[in-house]
This record gives sequence, C-alpha cells and structure tokens, in this order.
Amino acid sequence: MKKNLYRLVLLLLFGATSYVSAESAPGSLKAYKLKVDDELQLNVFLQPDLSKLLTIDREGKVSIPMIEKALPLYGMTRAEAAEEIRSAYADGFLKYPQVDLKITKYSQDFVQVSGQVANAGPVAIPFHGKLDLFTALTQAGWVTGFANTDAIKLMTRSGASATVSLEEVLGE
Repeated sequence: MKKNLYRLVLLLLFGATSYVSAESAPGSLKAYKLKVDDELQLNVFLQPDLSKLLTIDREGKVSIPMIEKALPLYGMTRAEAAEEIRSAYADGFLKYPQVDLKITKYSQDFVQVSGQVANAGPVAIPFHGKLDLFTALTQAGWVTGFANTDAIKLMTRSGASATVSLEEVLGE
C-alpha cells in the first residue's frame, strides 16, 4: 500500500512539473513546429532505459527505443510529438506511459548570399524567422565596390526572383 501511494505521489509530481514547464514557455516556443535536425531529449517516467537524445532525420522521423518503426515528428509541436511517442508506447509496450520531451537544440535555417559581397556564404535566419535584405547584406560584410547596386537579385528555391536596388534596400 505504501509503495503504491509513493508511486501515485511521484506520478502526480511528474505530471505537475511537466505541465508547469510546458506552460511557462514563451508563446512562440509553444507553437514551434519541429524541423529536420532538431534535437530532442526523451524521458519516459520510471523507464530510464528509454531515455534518449533524438535527432529528427532528413525524412522528418525519429527512432525511439523499443518501437520498431520510426515516428514522423516533422511539423508537429513539442506537445503533439510527445503525444505521438506516448501513443506509440501505449500500443502494447507500456500500460500508462508518461512521456517528457524537451527540445535541446533547434536546427538553423540559412539563406545563401553570393556575388559581390565581402563574405559570400550562408547567413543564419533568426529563430523568429524574419531576415531582411539589409541585415543579410550586413552579415555578409556588405557589397564590394564592384557590385552593381542597381540590380540586387533575390531568388527563392522554387525559382521565383525579384530585382531591387541598394537604394531601395536602404530606404525600406
């Protein structure tokens, strides 16, 4: 009886701390969608053998201990991913799994700056996802004296493009 009471208290404490840590995160982190190369720390209550550092692979999936197929977590929030893992463990492996999932490292998105700039190469996009052309050029060491500042070309992966002048960049 005493052992069962102890487990119940631990279960309640674990659930309360998970809830508090999830609620104290800033709003933008709650809505963060998991991406390729994000690293996650998985902990399963009273199952230390199942604790593991996970990395979302190029297919958007992770392999978790004791589950045969990799789980697709790409595009999910942390809470959705934790529920997906909890559900996978509940399907016959554990009776009442309690899953804690923390993002330990966010993947980084980049834009490529090339041409007549001091330091051509990748420029990191900030976590909030907004990078203007002025900041990208500044990060690349600015344009050189050989640059055609009347025709700065912007291109997307899909092939769409636009041309702007340096004057427009400085004005906006």
